[in-house]
Amino acid sequence: MEIARLHIARELSFLRDKGFDLTLGNSVVSFLMQRGFHPRLGARPLRDTIEKHLRGAVANATLAEVSSRRLEFVVSSNELALRPC
Repeated sequence: MEIARLHIARELSFLRDKGFDLTLGNSVVSFLMQRGFHPRLGARPLRDTIEKHLRGAVANATLAEVSSRRLEFVVSSNELALRPC
C-alpha cells in the first residue's frame, strides 16, 4: 500500500504540473493495487499500471471536454473515470 501511495503521489504531482487539480479516495487506491500487483512479479508492474489508468482517465476527460480542472478520480464500470468535485 505504501509503494502504491508513493507512485500515486508522484503521478498526481506530474498531472498537477500540467494544470489538473486531482484527488482520489481509497477505492481508487484499491482498484490500482488490484491491477498493479502480480503474484509472481509483486509490485513491479504497479508504477506502469498507475500511470496508465490515471493518465488514461485524464485523457478521456480532456477528450470529453470536461471544463472543470478540479476533478476527483472514481471507479466506474470497472475502470477509472474523473468527475468534477
